[in-house]
Amino acid sequence: MEYCTKRTGKSLDTEIVSGLFPFKEDYMRWFLYAPLQLLIMIICYITNPIVVLFADKNGELHGFLRKWQTFDDSCDSEDCVTKYVPDWMRYDFYKYYWAEKRYDPNYGRMMKRSINIAPLPLIDRFKRYCCRLFWLSRNCAYGFALDWFGVTINPDDVVVIDDYKAGESERNIFVTRDLKYWKIYNSMRILNTNYRWKIYLGWKIHNVQSIHRAMLALRMWFCKAN
Repeated sequence: MEYCTKRTGKSLDTEIVSGLFPFKEDYMRWFLYAPLQLLIMIICYITNPIVVLFADKNGELHGFLRKWQTFDDSCDSEDCVTKYVPDWMRYDFYKYYWAEKRYDPNYGRMMKRSINIAPLPLIDRFKRYCCRLFWLSRNCAYGFALDWFGVTINPDDVVVIDDYKAGESERNIFVTRDLKYWKIYNSMRILNTNYRWKIYLGWKIHNVQSIHRAMLALRMWFCKAN
């Protein structure tokens, strides 16, 4: 199967960043963007505890602060509260929120929102604050990675070099025909251990049949295997 990324448009933020950092060789763009994104992530890690205080009752940030938020989910993420946080942070999500989900072809993925349906008592408001902070720290500076350093991908211009999945193991290597944009994803169990590594570099080019935005990918971590 072949895909490809011909850029059919750029966001204003992307145009500004590209203008500030012109390249003779576009395929080297990631190697400048990645350190800049890492610097922004450090700033966001420091400021997340303050920024989350400005989220509205639905867990949405507004204006420039929106760049601290995950573009595909609320700060009051259903998955965060019900799956990822430790038990002491959890509250009855469905008592206070209704979760809305819809597929957005412009992003090539499900977009999630949380609608507040009941006020939270003080103890649950504290837990909600902790969950919001956990979510923004787990998915740090996503708005910057998408708006400033993301690209528009046309699947007709993407070549699939490798696309393998078996059990918990998965690897993808996608590259555009002009070699400007690429994706390397690898998730494998570490031999003779109960742990696995996950590596995600390049841009988050999705295996979909629609033109979509792909955020910059810069993640290398270890976790416990299922």
